[in-house]
Amino acid sequence: MIVSIDVPRLNDSHEDFDTLFDFWHKVTHSEKSDVLFTFEQCSFLQQNAVAFLGGLARLAQYQGRKVIIRKATIRQNVKDHLIRNEFLCTLLDESKPEKKANTIPYHEDRRGDKRSYIKYLQESWLQSGWTGQISKELKELITQFVIEAYVNVFEHARSPVGVITCGQRFPNLDQLKLALVDFGVSIPANVRKHLSKPEMPAGEAIDWAFARGRTTKTSTMTGGLGLDNLKGFIAENGGNLLVYSGNGYASVKNGSFMTETRPTGFIGTLVQITLKTKASYYRLPPMTESDGDLF
Repeated sequence: MIVSIDVPRLNDSHEDFDTLFDFWHKVTHSEKSDVLFTFEQCSFLQQNAVAFLGGLARLAQYQGRKVIIRKATIRQNVKDHLIRNEFLCTLLDESKPEKKANTIPYHEDRRGDKRSYIKYLQESWLQSGWTGQISKELKELITQFVIEAYVNVFEHARSPVGVITCGQRFPNLDQLKLALVDFGVSIPANVRKHLSKPEMPAGEAIDWAFARGRTTKTSTMTGGLGLDNLKGFIAENGGNLLVYSGNGYASVKNGSFMTETRPTGFIGTLVQITLKTKASYYRLPPMTESDGDLF
């Protein structure tokens, strides 16, 4: 048997994320079926969709199923994009392109190689010339904010496919986007377990996780600073932050933070960060001391 995933045009509205979550439900509720990806209706894919679809393919393979990507169904402009960002090259085991234009390459990390991921963030995402007058020190600090979400996958989420990341620069929109996806234990599930509140709504659990100093670590080490500091930095500098985890949702937009419980979701977490690319300078929000160096 084969379960078919017919990929449409996907941006990053709620409806687009819901389509991705529907794909997850379709695949995970047909465990013995091979998975076929087709793209006849697809004219554009944002980085969140690329990361999610790649992770979904790896999840199916982890479960012992065959994954088929029908390359002949992909329109040329979409195919060119998926070659430049290394999605097709990685999943089909083909040679990587030399020129990547405005792409932040599709990246898989199953081992928790923190040093390698820091290098990827700093050299591929926050690369010189893409983020205004950003200093080396600020680049390291922004990286540290993101690293907590990455580390949580290996410490708490236990994602069977690790972390899948992809990004894109949109120079005409003054935007630099990065999406991280895992298919492990969600933030709401971890918070509920930590607080012994199994009925806690997902939106409230996400809100708890973003509060300053909050952590589900059981050691005496401090933690939980990364999400709050990332939230503050995004709000201060006119960026956007989206988090979908379980059926919980959080966003920072136009300087405002909100959380909610949604009717749809998936088992895992998707984080999307949008930074401005033409900012003349970046401002830092009030922060507490970090719980460790990048390394």
